[in-house]
Amino acid sequence: MSFNLIKRNFIFIRHGETEGNVRSLCQGHIDFPLTELGREQAKLSAEKIKQFLPINTLYCSDLGRAVETAKIISDKLQIKQISYYEELRERNWGELEGQSNVKMFEQEEQENLGNLDSLIKGLEPKNEFLNRIQNVMNGILNLEEQPVIVSHGRFFFTLCDLLGIAPVKQIPNGCPILCTPIDDQWKIDII
Repeated sequence: MSFNLIKRNFIFIRHGETEGNVRSLCQGHIDFPLTELGREQAKLSAEKIKQFLPINTLYCSDLGRAVETAKIISDKLQIKQISYYEELRERNWGELEGQSNVKMFEQEEQENLGNLDSLIKGLEPKNEFLNRIQNVMNGILNLEEQPVIVSHGRFFFTLCDLLGIAPVKQIPNGCPILCTPIDDQWKIDII
């Protein structure tokens, strides 16, 4: 299957730290609340992207940790609209959710080695996840010149495949990243 992403700048922000992050758990679709540090990370993200104002809309996963992060950013920068997308959710990790994230990383390693067959019950297949990411990202990139997207760490890890760059194993919580197409390649910069 061939994947292609529309060439347009966007800003990606991983949600702030959660209780699940502190406990090193695979969260997937399970929701853990932001920690106090996570809320501070969201405020700091707002400060870092202030230079890109005006921002009309935040595009956000509908999972609580991303929603809370987007609301903090929105309040701080007085952004009037947050659009929630189920398609911006983290990958569904099936029976790995709630377990140590070491198993999740092992699964990704196997997939990167080409071992796409998995015995993990309920796991969203990688190609379906990539297709979901491509579809939602292209839809958003068609709407806005430089959209700001609030989503999840493994979402960005897999998005790197579409950007044609080496996967970023774990972007920090609350970290805004500017993604810029340059000719036929993509460049990412932490803001």
